[in-house]
Amino acid sequence: MSRSVNPSGRPSVVIVGAGPRGTGLIERIAANAPELYGDAPLDVHLVDPHPPGGGRIWRADQSPLLWMNSTAEDVTMFTDETVEQDGPVRPGPSLAEWARGVRSGEIPVASGPAGGAAALGPRDFAGRRLQSAYLGWVYERSVAALPPRVAVHEHRRTEVRVSGSRAGRQQVWLAGRPDPLLADLVVLTLGHLEAELGLEQRKLADFAARHGLTHLPPAFTADTDLSALRPGEPVLVRGFGLAFVDLMVLLTEGRGGSYATGADGQLTYRPSGREPVLHVGSRRGVPYHAKSGYELDGERPPLPRFFGPEQVDALLARPGTDLDFRRDIWPLIDKELGFTQGAMVEVRSVHKSFGPLDVLKGVDLDVRTGEVTVVLGPSGSGKSTLLRTINHLEKVDSGSVSVDGALVGYRRDDTAAARRASRKGGGGRRAGKLYELREREILRQRTEIGFVFRDFHLFPHLTVLENITEAPVSALRRPKKDAVEAARTLLARVGLAEKADAYPRQLSGGQQSARCPPHGILRHDAARPLGAAGARAAGGGAEP
Repeated sequence: MSRSVNPSGRPSVVIVGAGPRGTGLIERIAANAPELYGDAPLDVHLVDPHPPGGGRIWRADQSPLLWMNSTAEDVTMFTDETVEQDGPVRPGPSLAEWARGVRSGEIPVASGPAGGAAALGPRDFAGRRLQSAYLGWVYERSVAALPPRVAVHEHRRTEVRVSGSRAGRQQVWLAGRPDPLLADLVVLTLGHLEAELGLEQRKLADFAARHGLTHLPPAFTADTDLSALRPGEPVLVRGFGLAFVDLMVLLTEGRGGSYATGADGQLTYRPSGREPVLHVGSRRGVPYHAKSGYELDGERPPLPRFFGPEQVDALLARPGTDLDFRRDIWPLIDKELGFTQGAMVEVRSVHKSFGPLDVLKGVDLDVRTGEVTVVLGPSGSGKSTLLRTINHLEKVDSGSVSVDGALVGYRRDDTAAARRASRKGGGGRRAGKLYELREREILRQRTEIGFVFRDFHLFPHLTVLENITEAPVSALRRPKKDAVEAARTLLARVGLAEKADAYPRQLSGGQQSARCPPHGILRHDAARPLGAAGARAAGGGAEP
């Protein structure tokens, strides 16, 4: 027999998990209780071995080097009129607004982790310890807003099991406590949970044990003991995601390393000698861009455009049920996502002169994924010059060109200090100083931007197929088999499949021009500035 903990017989709710989810539930109870329950009594039991508010992930006792992955202005625990919900809106400050209130003295908080609020701007990334202070403040505010007869009981323990009949009250058993909590409702507001090792991880752990190696399984980085990784020791790291960033910081700056900014604005790492050597890989193969590089410019595009109700109705109206996700649905989703991510090619206020002749006068152009854009104008109006600026064959006098989010021919000083200076000066994210890339880096960029010249530029001693595959095989080091297969597919697309083994002298002028776009496409599928010949083959007979 056990004695349930509910001596007063009052209704009770047990919330397992006191982090942001549990804190958010307390805030919603405080907002809704006066209208729904009046002055009825209620006991709320909050179960978590970690402090309420931050919980485990956002607790204060972790390295100050560990930051959040969202900017301060994007983090909030409160609702506003944009939230679709049942119940009243109870506005409150975002993390950035809270930090501003702490700095001004408007919001009183205890010293400690909240000290980081002094330097936090809206577009900055807060440390996790500062987020812990914010969440703790939200929790205390929410508890204080509860009606007088609603009591919160904190249990710094771990819930181990729930028993009882589905039709009756539940018994919630806590580690180290002989008596259960009696609950009319049990709510699990848990985030990151421990998990047993899967088969692959068990094999890796067994391999490490047999060979005297150290194996660290997937886990929350702040909870992982990294002391076994010795200075200079090679370490294999699987994954380039957020956990990798935490690991890298803890094993570099966390071990005494530092960064210095050079005269060119580039950061240089200065090792302490206590770091291990990280060898990192992933299925994607490269780390993600920092979120600061994804700031939206201009208005959001209208949604949906390519995969909306009209397209869904058309798919459902097809006779039979032979819908294939990869064939019929995914291309629409991919096109929609590509459109929402902004322009693939962005030309901003580009000026270009040749002596006294102003050829390009503040040109702006956006070309989105999947679009074919035709530039029309008389001879000498600057069409070819504009196309040549897209892959830096012509340097712009002012303005900028970006392809797939990357500046062409230049890089921007993107240090935190430069971004702050730009924002203070009203220039925004794109106002940093530009540095021209080295010639080798420009050449590397050009391999990612297919270009079709006005003239055909065909090797007379090579067949059509060999002309198309020469660049991808020789310059891009693609396997010849893959290049040939792709080339034949593209030749079929422009109606020249039967001319694959013909020589340029055996082709008409129109056939030679039609051969040019496959050459550009095969070099890279992303962006293709086309000259006159390419435009005729890709889009019809328009003369750009």
